[in-house]
Amino acid sequence: MAVKNKTNSKGFKLSMPVLAIVVLGVLTAIGVFSLVSKAKVDVLVPKSPIEARTKVTASMFTYKTIDKASAPRGAIVRGQENQLENRLSAGLLVPDVPVVASQFLGEDSKTSLTARVPDGKVIVSLPTDPVKGVSSTITTNDKVNIYSTISNDALGTETKLIFQNVQIVDLQKNNKALTAITIAVTPKEAEELLYAQTAGDIHFAVVPYNYKEVTTDGMNDNQFIKKNVNNGGALSGIKIVSPSDNNDKNEKK
Repeated sequence: MAVKNKTNSKGFKLSMPVLAIVVLGVLTAIGVFSLVSKAKVDVLVPKSPIEARTKVTASMFTYKTIDKASAPRGAIVRGQENQLENRLSAGLLVPDVPVVASQFLGEDSKTSLTARVPDGKVIVSLPTDPVKGVSSTITTNDKVNIYSTISNDALGTETKLIFQNVQIVDLQKNNKALTAITIAVTPKEAEELLYAQTAGDIHFAVVPYNYKEVTTDGMNDNQFIKKNVNNGGALSGIKIVSPSDNNDKNEKK
């Protein structure tokens, strides 16, 4: 017995086998969609508001189970939380809302200055050069002592050790020549450093890893002359000429 073909509204004929394949395909698609729509996924959500430019850790987040189909594109799911460790939030992160990769600064943010600022500290960059006590071979693994030299008419010139064992955060170089040292200090220490830089000169001295802080008396004109000239020090053979001596010589001429 021959199988009759069915004709659609436009006159096209569909054989029974073809019709069965079409129906089976539709049913399969519906079944797959149903399974996908019921699939669940654990996404990462903030426990509390996280401000922009915050260095985040996995402990700031928790998991929320949602339908996989409703998860935003790029959502960070369970097992991917290590991607966020020490990254910086690009903007405000709202509690209980799934976070996506684009809400965090790039991989380089892990090494940015902001990410490396210790709690309670600020970043200060001070200009320097080899004449000021450090060479271009210095690294961010080194620590330095910082000296201030200030001169004025009332007190003369005085050099004092003002900060010790300070960790270097970053270095600026121009054609391999060191131009600035960046350190992390408290806001109050930053005021002292910037004053010392403006009023006189800042010098650096690299210290050993086992360095222990010391107490010094500083050095001024009188102390320097007394130690190195009057007491037969290294400069005992050098005559210190004062401005008044020069004036006397000029008058004799």
